Amino acid sequence: MLHSIAELYHSHPAFTGALIMALANAAVTAMPSPRPNGSQFYAWAFNFFHSVVGAISRILAQYKSTSDARSDSVPPPANSRA
Repeated sequence: MLHSIAELYHSHPAFTGALIMALANAAVTAMPSPRPNGSQFYAWAFNFFHSVVGAISRILAQYKSTSDARSDSVPPPANSRA
């Protein structure tokens, strides 16, 4: 049984990373578009955050899913004694 958020993170780092990325993507997508006469800083932040999330999404999209990987093609964990 998990007793803390830190234990959840250490038990499932890929799930935690995917959850954080999904939350960040949702937060950036929910940002309203900057107004033509609005704040220059908000316009910059809007473009910056959309660029960062877009770049991370493109990078992650290049990695092949491991769901179709064979057991002999997946390397063993670093702490195993193979």
